[in-house]
Order: sequence, then structure tokens, then C-alpha cells
Amino acid sequence: MEFIVAVDENWGIGKDGGMLDHLPKDLAFFKRKTTGHIIVMGRKTLESFPGGKPLPDRLNIVLTQQVEFDAPEGVVQVHSLPELARTLRALGRDDVYLVGGASVYARLKDVCRGGYVTHIRHAYDGAEVFFPDLSRDDRWELAETIAHAEDQDKALDFCYYRNLSPQPLEAML
Repeated sequence: MEFIVAVDENWGIGKDGGMLDHLPKDLAFFKRKTTGHIIVMGRKTLESFPGGKPLPDRLNIVLTQQVEFDAPEGVVQVHSLPELARTLRALGRDDVYLVGGASVYARLKDVCRGGYVTHIRHAYDGAEVFFPDLSRDDRWELAETIAHAEDQDKALDFCYYRNLSPQPLEAML
């Protein structure tokens, strides 16, 4: 399992229930990395997608505690970490990406072997949701800066972080 996230200079990821910005080059990177794979997200992340619909060409799994949530067609719904673990084990695939939101990242980032971070070289006003600052966590290392880009007058660094001691999913249960 890996995660994929875009963060600002303060590791902010969200504001007003959505992303901080919609940068075409970052969105293209996200699409390239996740298409054809399994993505795991929280309910609010799914609801933030266009029309609240699952992303095409991916197996969309939503982790939500709301048992009354009626997931749209094409979404696998799970209500707990044990159920997520059983579902992923049954699929028998390890091409899984966590795609948000903050609570899903917080609960599962330590089971990830690594993750893709788009560093947006800009501090957004009013960021309300944050990703843990991996540069201050000795269990994580910046393994590679994959590419640099400019997008809507903002510098982007596409990076890969490696977890030096990934935990098995079962340890999070």
C-alpha cells in the first residue's frame, strides 16, 4: 500500500471540504499513478469528487463509519479497518493507494511502504486539514524527487517518501 497526496509548504491538504488547489499537472500525476489500481478513501473524499462519483478505471474503496451511507454504484464500501483488511486480502493485490482524506491518511499511513507527495511551493491561506510532516518523522525518508514542474505560477516537486518500518495492516486493527 502507498499513499498519494499534494501538500503546501505547511503540509496543508484541504480547505472548506476540498483540495487547496486544482493544479492540472498534479492532477495528471495523480491520474497516471492511480489509474488501473485500487484507491482507498474516506466518505468525504469521495463526495468531493465530481458528482460524488467514483473515479473511473480504478477500484474505489470507501472507508466510512456511517453505516447508513449509500455508496454510489462502482464503490466498495467498508466500515472498519478489519473489514478493509479482509477486503484487500480477498482482492489479493498490493497496488493500493490511499487518496485521502486526513483521517484515512492518519489511520493508515504507517502501513504504507511509501507514498507520493506533490510539494506545492506555496502556503495557502486558511488550510484547515494537514498531512503529517514526514520531514520531521524519523520513520520516513525522502527517497527520490521524481520531477519538478511549474503549474499556474506555482512550483511543484513530485517526491517519493519511503517508510523505513512499515507496519502490517493487521497491526492497525
